[in-house]
Amino acid sequence: MQTQDRIRAESPLHLKIRCALTDVFVRDIYVTHVFFYDYKLDTATLSRGLARVLGDFAAFNARLHRDGLEHFIECGDTGASFSVRHSSQTLAETIAQLDGNGRARAELIQPIDARGAWSNGAPVLALRVTHFSDNTSALGVSVHHSVGDWSSVNAMLKAWSQTVAGLDYAKPVVVEDRDAYLNSALPPTDQVLPNLRYAKLLELTKLGAYMLTRGRDKRRLSMYFDPDELNRMREALQAECGRRLSTNDAVSAHVLSVISARDVKPRNRRLSIAVDFRRRAQLPFNVLGNMVTTVETNCAWGSPANRVAADLRAEVDQFEDKYLNHRANLHYVQSHGGVAKVARFIPTAIDPFSGSLLVSNIRGTGIYDIDFGGGPTSHYLSANTAPLPWLGVMHEGFRNQGLIVELDLPNAVAARVRDKAGLDMLHRYRDPQAGEPPAPWLS
Repeated sequence: MQTQDRIRAESPLHLKIRCALTDVFVRDIYVTHVFFYDYKLDTATLSRGLARVLGDFAAFNARLHRDGLEHFIECGDTGASFSVRHSSQTLAETIAQLDGNGRARAELIQPIDARGAWSNGAPVLALRVTHFSDNTSALGVSVHHSVGDWSSVNAMLKAWSQTVAGLDYAKPVVVEDRDAYLNSALPPTDQVLPNLRYAKLLELTKLGAYMLTRGRDKRRLSMYFDPDELNRMREALQAECGRRLSTNDAVSAHVLSVISARDVKPRNRRLSIAVDFRRRAQLPFNVLGNMVTTVETNCAWGSPANRVAADLRAEVDQFEDKYLNHRANLHYVQSHGGVAKVARFIPTAIDPFSGSLLVSNIRGTGIYDIDFGGGPTSHYLSANTAPLPWLGVMHEGFRNQGLIVELDLPNAVAARVRDKAGLDMLHRYRDPQAGEPPAPWLS
């Protein structure tokens, strides 16, 4: 059973935001997030709180519009789609069936027609509350990617949570010309290289055919690592490579090495981590937009995890010098035909033919701080599968413990990661006496 409504802003802000190049690159994509709660969400309270917040977070109270080659977010009276669904299952039963089950994940969110949104005037924000039979709930959040990245969504959700609690929140920074803002705010880095490539028509044809055929042959895996396992992993790889590593360095390299070893064919590949550059560029934490770039390292076939981790750490340490590439990307696009040929530009982090891995890291951003009156999030997941395999997200695990890496992998590779040999490799740093993690995480 399901009902649907439209939540309107109490005090809407009317303005027209000119999209940045990064917003245009994701113009046909929407992203989803699902937050589980050990109590029944009060939808009336949620609706009232959202109506207050939408006025300040104008980019989420908007419709999308194209004017020639320009792309705009028109903020005003659009509101957000809000649906309520009742499930006959318990929260635990729902979570237990989510491993690789795209349909079960999809039921938890309200989809957005990302491509059609540029002409149909539909909301850019769609929310779905699912009430389970044991008086628990889930909140599914769908957002058109051109509106903003995870940090933008996170700022809105935390403001919403604080409003429900009767607290003040930090109002976001809303800029009306995002490219102009970044050009003025980012330091000059003329030596930085773009992280795009201009694809030849043959490559685009191959990629399109791949997405319609083999690209659909994929499965979502959720890999859980407990806190002790993460410490063992980092310490071991750190000792082997002889340099300081973060947990993110260690687990990224370890997962890539397992996937490489269990792949159906040997090949060189690339490991890329999507990074929010606000803090490193000294921008406000809550400026709305897509302010993400990728840190990348090449991985030759057979490279051990400690080598991959060390190489990744070396790239992260050079972030300010090598990866603040907004201007470089703008110049590169302008020199290759401009936005009119935006479909011809492919991020260097994406190459499904070589099995290159791109992971968005949202660990440490407070996904378990979003409380709607009965306690914080008990679990989080990313609901929609990626349009291509070899993409994923990294975040804290169940009840803010450990770490989960969610990846979309080709079925043949996923099957080999899931078999006994694959799981033994994946969890080589786990204490044999440790208990089993909650389903559906790979144990």
